[in-house]
Amino acid sequence: MHRSEAGVRDVRIMGEGTLGPGRYRDVHVLGSGVIQGECRCRRFKVHGEAELASHIDADSLHVFGTLNVRQGMDARALHVWGTLSAGGDVRGGDVRVFGLMEVHGGLAVDTLNIHGVVTVDGDCQAEWVRCRGGVQIEGLLNAGTIRFDLGGSGLPCVVGEIGAERLEVRRRRDFVAAIIHRILRPGASNRLSAGTIEGDVVTLEDTEADVVRGDQVEIGPGCRIRRVEYKSVYHQADGATVEEVLRV
Repeated sequence: MHRSEAGVRDVRIMGEGTLGPGRYRDVHVLGSGVIQGECRCRRFKVHGEAELASHIDADSLHVFGTLNVRQGMDARALHVWGTLSAGGDVRGGDVRVFGLMEVHGGLAVDTLNIHGVVTVDGDCQAEWVRCRGGVQIEGLLNAGTIRFDLGGSGLPCVVGEIGAERLEVRRRRDFVAAIIHRILRPGASNRLSAGTIEGDVVTLEDTEADVVRGDQVEIGPGCRIRRVEYKSVYHQADGATVEEVLRV
């Protein structure tokens, strides 16, 4: 631990250690660390295990190990390679998840890029979302642009409701990944399931939904939809099942 500009400290925890609440510059946990109150810092990195008893506000937060935040968090840049669990709402700018992120509240970010798994107990709000892994959102996923790239991971994609200006759900044509998936996880399914889907432009493959509403709607192969409501353009591919289609 040493002093930096304006008396704000850099902190490095190696082995086991505790840190009181306060304002810091860079916090780096290499072993096992406990932060006993609210933490404000420029950079927060975890290569071991860290637990925060309160809220954290950081310009950038990188998790390579395990981080448990009992309350919410704010991070302008949030990158998760390990495991992150937040007990409250999470607000961020650029969020990238390669491991596991659990949010026991709501999630509000600028961009969300998912290669691993993200679970949200509440709603998720973003400008741009791309999912190549798995996601489970109990409430509403609302964004300007949303893209799901369904591949051979077998990770579930389940969302309560989806609202977007443009939504695209595609099956990735990765034959090597598909073969590996069938061998290693033959019973797993990598589909998108949602209650209601609404958007200006909606393009779907391998999607299950009760209701799909949009101006331009394309229902591709592998879809099972109970009802489609569209305004101007509708297309349904062979291999898609739609029980009812209404022009509104």
